[in-house]
Amino acid sequence: MNPSKVDRNRLNQLTDLPNIGPALAKDLQLLGITEAKQLIGCSPYELYLALCDITGVRQDPCVLC
Repeated sequence: MNPSKVDRNRLNQLTDLPNIGPALAKDLQLLGITEAKQLIGCSPYELYLALCDITGVRQDPCVLC
């Protein structure tokens, strides 16, 4: 979905965000993020590093995009 077409008032699940599928939503939940609004102000790079630490493996850097 094009980000400009997202109705921010209808974000009920992480998967309602553009480019967030079930796998990435699960990764975000590992980081303690359960709602889209929790992503406001977050650094994608810091989230990436935290996910690598939590899982103990280097994650695919494409999750930064």
